Amino acid sequence: MRRVVFHLPDGSRVEREVESGRSVLDVLGEEGLKGGFVARGGGRLFDLFVPIPEDVSEVEILN
Repeated sequence: MRRVVFHLPDGSRVEREVESGRSVLDVLGEEGLKGGFVARGGGRLFDLFVPIPEDVSEVEILN
């Protein structure tokens, strides 16, 4: 499991435990959030990088 924080444009944060190997888009969909984010971290969750902020301004992978 990895801890992932979604930073929203209004300054709020959504923190979730995510299985290793899951894609960020899968998790965003489950949270009802749209793609369009800057990802920061490592591993598979970093594979998807879309540099246009929309509902999520940053995805931070904590571990």
